[in-house]
Amino acid sequence: MPRSPEHALTLCITNAAKDKLGPFVALELVDAARLIRAHPALDWDEVTRLARDGRFLKPARVFLSLLAELGLPRALIPAILGRPPFME
Repeated sequence: MPRSPEHALTLCITNAAKDKLGPFVALELVDAARLIRAHPALDWDEVTRLARDGRFLKPARVFLSLLAELGLPRALIPAILGRPPFME
């Protein structure tokens, strides 16, 4: 069981990345969107650190930018994480 909302979000991201962001990630996207909305004080520095240390920062950025494209308000995601890596 995740220890914090940051760890739960990280699990959503890594599960989606494991599935190569294919069609079966819909549940992960919904769970992540609900989690982000429910925890406005989410520690994004911790999420970024976990992604960087775990070497999945690029998939995390793709996943979170996809959430924004699907309607999650961009203001809920830090700009560095809400922009896909290929947009730089």
